[in-house]
Amino acid sequence: MLRNNRLLSGLTLAIVVVASWVVWQISDWGSQGAAPSIAEYAVTSGNSLVLLPFESQGGDEDFSEGIAERLQTSLLLLTDLKVIAKTSADRYRGTEKDITSIGRELDVDHVLKGHVTRRSGKVKIELQLISAGDESKVWSKVYAGDEKDIFRMMNAIVGELAATLDKKISPILAHQLNRTPTRNPKSYNLYLQARAMLVSREESKLAGSLRLLDRALTYDPGFADAYAQKATAYSLLSNMGYEDKKSTLDKAEKNALKAIRLDSRNATAYAILANIYRDQYKWDQSNTAYQIALELNPNDALTIYWYSLLLREIGKPAEAMQYSARAVELDPLHPVILGGHIRNCTYAGRSELAAQLIEDGKVVFGDSFIFYMCWASHYLFQEKYGLALTQLEKSHELNPGRTHFEAQIIFCQARMDNTAAAGNYLTTLGNTPEDDLSRSMVYAGMSKVEKCLSYMQRAASQGVIYKDLVLHPAFRLLHDDPRFQKILKDYGLPLPPSVAI
Repeated sequence: MLRNNRLLSGLTLAIVVVASWVVWQISDWGSQGAAPSIAEYAVTSGNSLVLLPFESQGGDEDFSEGIAERLQTSLLLLTDLKVIAKTSADRYRGTEKDITSIGRELDVDHVLKGHVTRRSGKVKIELQLISAGDESKVWSKVYAGDEKDIFRMMNAIVGELAATLDKKISPILAHQLNRTPTRNPKSYNLYLQARAMLVSREESKLAGSLRLLDRALTYDPGFADAYAQKATAYSLLSNMGYEDKKSTLDKAEKNALKAIRLDSRNATAYAILANIYRDQYKWDQSNTAYQIALELNPNDALTIYWYSLLLREIGKPAEAMQYSARAVELDPLHPVILGGHIRNCTYAGRSELAAQLIEDGKVVFGDSFIFYMCWASHYLFQEKYGLALTQLEKSHELNPGRTHFEAQIIFCQARMDNTAAAGNYLTTLGNTPEDDLSRSMVYAGMSKVEKCLSYMQRAASQGVIYKDLVLHPAFRLLHDDPRFQKILKDYGLPLPPSVAI
């Protein structure tokens, strides 16, 4: 069978029941209509802010981090408000830049600053909402109370901020405000540390994140968000090629379903399920799961970005570019999001825009392997193999544990007539479907159509194809071949744009 149609394999009966409920839930939500238009995310002038990292007056940085995280999550759900994602906001931790400069760099109207003090079971939160245009104070207030009432205190903060910004509290936000993620501060602090480690996509940090989340769950076994982040980590381990795809996706799915069983409106868990279905080439199920996630949290930059990847993989680069542009708007300093947007722009034929994004990102993202990998894709699309090779080698140098680079590096070398390197590399490959895909890539670089197709067919027959197969420039030499077109058809994918036209 070309595609794995099982929802779960080898899990307990209880989880299978939850999985069945999720399938029903996805089907029910999916009947409400198609994926939301990117136009629905447009924000009018005067409706954007960044929440800067809070300062801790008592030296308890983990506690203040947790408060800021909670407020950030709630503010994301306010209607018609652009809130800069935490990944980008964290770049300004300890900054000496003035409010006007921060507002200009992030393209926001307001900056929210906070100071948190915790002593002897008492908490004080001092907040200021400042206009980025003239640095005038729009709103300020001090909240104080017992530590045990912290979530009630934060709910009041969100309510007053919403009123100040003239925003409505939606039913989804009302549910979110009434939800307590965990009552255990140790568990919450470990969860926050784990989330921060996921950003780099490096193998060691993904593994470290899982260890922290497991520790968090020992303090609170009912912490749904911790299970959702475990699902995220496992999904990334598969996506980045660090571990076996099937086993890690099974683990990701199990943890996502556990999160949903504990919290049926957990947006992160639905987004991860969508990623899992995307990795399993279940395009319709993935699309619908993304709809649920975006309905529950319409301004989450990562979910919007992940949805752009689905659109790109099913051959819709122009639509993908629109969504990744929105993700960049919400999280402008996230290297993965910017890198993916560069690739979307390239595949959509917007090479000049991609080149400008690369130029703008050089200083900020010079230590990100993802940035160089997507920079290489820009050159691959233009068939500038020497330039692509330079960026791929830099990417591999920054993250040598990711073996996916190697086949693309050899592809570039083969296109530059270095057949010796290609021959040596082929002798190192094993007999997995992933190895067959690597062979296919190398033979594409050598312009050996029959061998390229043969190994691609063999991998496809075992349930594995290249991501971006419809648009990937390495396989242009196959576009007119009926056998290649059959692989696309078998996986529910369209013909490449050049052929479809």
